[in-house]
Amino acid sequence: MPPERGELRCEKLPAPGPGEALVRTLDSGISKGAELVVHRAGGPARSHLRTEVTRQHVFSLTVRRHFMIAHSLPREAFGPALRMHGATFVAEVSFRRRELNADVIVLDIGEAGTVPGSVLDGLNDKNLGEHPDFAGKLSTREALARYIAEAVAA
Repeated sequence: MPPERGELRCEKLPAPGPGEALVRTLDSGISKGAELVVHRAGGPARSHLRTEVTRQHVFSLTVRRHFMIAHSLPREAFGPALRMHGATFVAEVSFRRRELNADVIVLDIGEAGTVPGSVLDGLNDKNLGEHPDFAGKLSTREALARYIAEAVAA
C-alpha cells in the first residue's frame, strides 16, 4: 500500500461468548486540532448508550465513550505517527444476551456505563509511552482495542 493510504474491509465477527466482550473502533485519526474540537464538544466525558435487538434475537446494550491519548509509533511503517501525537478514539462495548434478565433488560444501564469507564479512565489523557501496560509495546488502535476488550472481559 502506498504511503498515507488506507483500506476499509468488512469482516463478519462471531458473537462474543461467555466472559468475552466485543469492542469496535468506530473511528480514529491523527490530526492537529480534531482532538481539541471533540474535547470542547464534551470529549471523553460524553457517552452514548444504545440498545438494539439483532435479527438473531440476541439482545444488546452498547455503551460508547470517547477518550484521548498521546503516543508515538516508533517504526517506519507508521510514517508521521513516528512522532509524538494526540489521537481521539471512540470505544464501543456491547453486552449481549439471548434472554433478558429478571428485570427484562440486558444489564442495568448505569452498571454498563461504568465498565468501559473504569478501563478508559486509566487511558484517557495519558501518554501511552509512559503507561505501564504498554511499556515496550506498540500502541496501535488494534492494540488498544485488544487491551480494552481483555480488560472489559476480565
